[in-house]
Amino acid sequence: MNLDMFTTYDIVTAISSSCNKNEQMRHQNLFLVENGLNPAKVAEDFSVHCSTVNRRIKQAKNEGFSALNAALIEN
Repeated sequence: MNLDMFTTYDIVTAISSSCNKNEQMRHQNLFLVENGLNPAKVAEDFSVHCSTVNRRIKQAKNEGFSALNAALIEN
């Protein structure tokens, strides 16, 4: 997965500025994968299904970083 469009600074800023724990987790997932951690390992560490992590990353790549914001997530 190529996540070059997201800088570490952008992701860390989003994590620290969010008050929503689920939103922070989605951004942390992106941060970890962006910095080389395997999506399956991220899923294991956060106790979510691997397809969830992959879906979040795909969503961020296709719709932009703000797609991970809590107000835009339906589930």
